Amino acid sequence: MFIKNDGLSIIDDFQNRINNTIPVSQVNIADYDAIFYPGGFGLLSDLNTNEDFAKLAATHYENGGILAAVCHGPAGLLPVKLSSGEPLLASKSVTAFTREEEIDYGTIDDIPFLLEESLARNAAKYTKVQPWQVFVIEDDRVITGQNPASAHAVGEAIIKWLTV
Repeated sequence: MFIKNDGLSIIDDFQNRINNTIPVSQVNIADYDAIFYPGGFGLLSDLNTNEDFAKLAATHYENGGILAAVCHGPAGLLPVKLSSGEPLLASKSVTAFTREEEIDYGTIDDIPFLLEESLARNAAKYTKVQPWQVFVIEDDRVITGQNPASAHAVGEAIIKWLTV
């Protein structure tokens, strides 16, 4: 990577933001229009069990906010329960990284659980297409993309919902 001297301020700003990230408990969710869960294997072992973030997401959704996720990101939606006590996903159609994609990527033996199986059990409907194809599902204000190839389409869907 090549960086000009004037580019260092961008890196410093980014590092400063990382070093000073506020805890979820201090986030005022009313200041945000959407929550985006990026892909990555970490979501299979942290946000899928984070009750504070799940409560924040539920409040956000019930107040008209958008929840979007791509690849392994939908794992963060698993613990979200609405104020009625019903899991958010119980009435939603979703997609996420598939068993076949885990095998292709070489991670099938390294992950704590298969997201496809968890979503198939916990969502109203789990749908997938062939591995590595762009695929996005929009169910009300819950937007999910199957894999990294779907990230751009998820971003476009978020923009569409933000302009409704």
